[in-house]
Amino acid sequence: ESGGPMSTRKEEQFEALEMSERAAFARKTYALLGLAAGCGEAAVKKAFKQASLRYHPDKQGGKDAAAAEAASAMFLKVKEAYELLSDERKRSALDAAVAAAERARAAQAERVSKMGGERRRMREELERREKAVAATTAVADVDALRRANAARTERYERERRGAAEAAASAAAARRRDRAEESARDRADRLRRSLKVRWKTGRPVSDDDLVELVRRFGPVVAVSRSDSGKAATLVFETERAATDAAVDEALAARFKDVKLCTHDAWDRVRLAVADRADRDRPAPTPPRPDDADRDKRRALERASLEARLRRDDDGPPPDPPAPEADDDDTVEARAAKRRRVAAFIDAAKRRTHHDPARRAFIQTELDVLSRLLAAAPSA
Repeated sequence: ESGGPMSTRKEEQFEALEMSERAAFARKTYALLGLAAGCGEAAVKKAFKQASLRYHPDKQGGKDAAAAEAASAMFLKVKEAYELLSDERKRSALDAAVAAAERARAAQAERVSKMGGERRRMREELERREKAVAATTAVADVDALRRANAARTERYERERRGAAEAAASAAAARRRDRAEESARDRADRLRRSLKVRWKTGRPVSDDDLVELVRRFGPVVAVSRSDSGKAATLVFETERAATDAAVDEALAARFKDVKLCTHDAWDRVRLAVADRADRDRPAPTPPRPDDADRDKRRALERASLEARLRRDDDGPPPDPPAPEADDDDTVEARAAKRRRVAAFIDAAKRRTHHDPARRAFIQTELDVLSRLLAAAPSA
């Protein structure tokens, strides 16, 4: 099947036209080769060969620059026309558009002809009735009848014009709706499109392009530029196109990667911010502040002092017992002083081996020293 980017573009233009406009497009395409709609493939080839010999840039020797440029432009148009007409499917579509326009024109002419006949019969009937009444009634009655007939004719014309205007308005509304729907579809397609331009060297195939961006989402269409150095990828979703536009690996693979809408920068900025939020690590739980640490240490210090006081005070007094000798009381106090001294020595050793808790252990030493100094000597 023949046809390149130019014929594809012409075919898209043809599909977007109304039925009557399609017929004009088809006639213009045939006219570029000097043909009429409905000719066969052999006639198309022969006409293109003759036009090529006439307009080809290599055949313009001896002509001035303006004439050569005009011939080159005409050669491109002839080539586009041939690319369309050499494809049997596309040529059939053009022929069908011309045939449909001819049928519509014939039906319209028939409707006009019938409408004229009805109006002519109505006028003849009115004249016949006027003549019949004129023979039997007075002139005043004839004038009244003529006025009534004129009013009836005017009402008929008014209704006919109203129906024609309503039909034209409905057709215009349908065309506007189709145009708006087509504009919405084009805008949505642009928002889902991503244009890539590769670096110098071997071009990238369509399959390679689809494989490179498959991780972002499905690709529904790939179209290449006429230069062959760029391509437009149409994704299934707008989010997939935006994610591909901000991907560093894809940007490094190509010379240029960009979205196809006027708000491309805003979309890229929001996508980058959203990706940064997703990649940001979870916040670590807050560490206890100095106030909480000091509070805990104060509670520990108070607990230690209370425990030492309990040890110093001893258990609750027992019932009165025979008084002990002075030697027993002195011995008990000496034992208590020995225990406190041993505790202080142990605390000093912890201070030496555990520098991280030195401040807290020093507080313990201060408390024990005060208790030891307050205890009576033996």
